[in-house]
Amino acid sequence: MIPMGGQLPVIPQNVVGVGGAAGMVHPSTGYMIARALETAPSIVSAVAPYLKAHRGQKVDLALLSRKGWAAAWPTDEQRQWGFMNLGMQILCELDPQGLRSFFRAFFSLDDWLWGGYLSWRLSAVECVVMGLALLQVAPLRFRGQLVWTALPFLPEFARAWAAGLLWRAPSPGVSLRLRHRWKAEQQQKLEQRSNAEASA
Repeated sequence: MIPMGGQLPVIPQNVVGVGGAAGMVHPSTGYMIARALETAPSIVSAVAPYLKAHRGQKVDLALLSRKGWAAAWPTDEQRQWGFMNLGMQILCELDPQGLRSFFRAFFSLDDWLWGGYLSWRLSAVECVVMGLALLQVAPLRFRGQLVWTALPFLPEFARAWAAGLLWRAPSPGVSLRLRHRWKAEQQQKLEQRSNAEASA
């Protein structure tokens, strides 16, 4: 089974991956094949000139792998992936009613926005535009739930987005502490609701 979301490959490494081996599974849809087929020619184009120029000579594998990985995961596409992974994290935290509200709002967007997001054809900036448009069309009550659900993940996402280094493993800092606090608050609310129903 190929996991959705998670982390991008650890760089540097000499073996250049593609497809599932390079973390190219769409975090929200699980689609991968089209993305892998689109990326493979870019990797070949990035490494072929170097190999031709050094035919019969000793090859710098570290340099070659850096060229390959840079073609597989340009900075803009790392940021796209980061936004998509943020979306997956939010979806995993929503309750059934929240999921229904999310998908009603998502598929009410213009076709180029939701279709481009699902097919990995939006740029990083367009992904942000899609997110803002989603907030705009979502019901007012759900907007608050959506923002509240996203808050624990935003510090980690913002740090990685600004650095453009999403394939480095995130450090367990503020984001993790906030996530634990939000989880504890949600659990407390559930317990209070259960106690109220039991005493009614």
